[in-house]
Amino acid sequence: MAQKSNKRVTVSLPYDLDLEFRGLASKKFKFEKGWYSKAMVDAIRIWMIYNENTLLKEGISKLSHFAGKTMWNNLKENSVRNLEFKSNQEILNHVLNYFNNESPYIQNLDYRIYEQDIKICVDCPCITEKNEDFMLEDLIYKYLQPISLASRAGIEDITGNTYKLSKVKIGSLNKIYLKKIDNISRSI
Repeated sequence: MAQKSNKRVTVSLPYDLDLEFRGLASKKFKFEKGWYSKAMVDAIRIWMIYNENTLLKEGISKLSHFAGKTMWNNLKENSVRNLEFKSNQEILNHVLNYFNNESPYIQNLDYRIYEQDIKICVDCPCITEKNEDFMLEDLIYKYLQPISLASRAGIEDITGNTYKLSKVKIGSLNKIYLKKIDNISRSI
């Protein structure tokens, strides 16, 4: 099968945006041949997924599903390599324990399945209790968001069902609620 040729395009970008983009792209692709083009392809794909969702389809975010599925697959691949499990449930438990074991900020991560809905409890006491400079954004973006995205992808992978984030409660014990939804098709 013949490979399709690439299309050369010329675009104008603000200097500082291009400089920042090149900095991140060069770190990811390590100046390999075609590194800038590869980074632009990644950026355009993510932009298309995001805008397809926001402009054409309201509801489940394809970008968050994509990010969650990527995290889940990376965690699953890296943490279960050379291990044997009897069920997918054991894989999920092992991957969620990875957050407990590898993060100095997360303690007592646990989940419960209630009929078809799921509650994930995450204790982050060293952030919420002991840190005077604690910022809610840090808790959400650095800890709760990755856990909720990866957990949702893992649970969807195991059950074959689709879930949406229905509620988040922040407190001494943070709670993430995932609700099973019906009749939603996902392409990611």
